[in-house]
Amino acid sequence: MRTRLVWVTWLNDLVVRRILAELDRQGVTIGQLARSTGIRVSVLNRKLTGIDRLNVDDIDSIAGVLGVPTAAFVPNEERHQ
Repeated sequence: MRTRLVWVTWLNDLVVRRILAELDRQGVTIGQLARSTGIRVSVLNRKLTGIDRLNVDDIDSIAGVLGVPTAAFVPNEERHQ
């Protein structure tokens, strides 16, 4: 069970880093992202600082607002081989 928790934490951290990089690239603030996604700023801050985990709906909504495919934030299998 601990292995799964470590993996989930690693995956969440990776997705958060990719989202933050895309926000920086586009010059979008967390406040702007929160307004556009409908996720409260406080909730989004907790998720983007790793206090809480992102869920699939969050990632999909963020990707849609930023105009990138959801897959841009999720590692693909080829990168781990």
